Amino acid sequence: MDAVASPLKVRARKRRLWAEDANGNVILDGKDSREVWPDRYVCQGLGGSWKISEPVDGPAFKYFPVTDPGGREAARIQLAHKGVWTLHLPNGDAAATTSGGGLLKAYHCEIGELSTASAPYLAPQRYITVELTPSALGHPSRDAIVVAAVWMSESIISSKISDAAGGD
Repeated sequence: MDAVASPLKVRARKRRLWAEDANGNVILDGKDSREVWPDRYVCQGLGGSWKISEPVDGPAFKYFPVTDPGGREAARIQLAHKGVWTLHLPNGDAAATTSGGGLLKAYHCEIGELSTASAPYLAPQRYITVELTPSALGHPSRDAIVVAAVWMSESIISSKISDAAGGD
């Protein structure tokens, strides 16, 4: 199992989405949905190739499956209205997202008690910083949490930035 340290600096450029640790080592490196359609994110790191697949209609809710390098579903990202997503882990833990920011406050996103992410106030499009909590780093599903937190945080914050700029 590769080592993961918090915080992570997450960058997105030209359909590439990657995460670096404090030393500048790339721990996740992947492509977003326009490059790997119908999947939403495919990346290398943390022991192999991880994937966040297209939405699936589950028995209780619609979700994005998070697939580990062995091809097993390692987590689920529940889709919901009004931008509130929930990360469901195999042991039954669930973490809902909250987010905000704008004119007077930096853009930010929290995934329950697992992670917080924020963009720099003066140049929010440059990168985001994802802080993983000790409970996330010690969780049995740590790698799935890292992959999901990187993709979810970047997706939510970039959507807020785009909305504020009047984009689609």
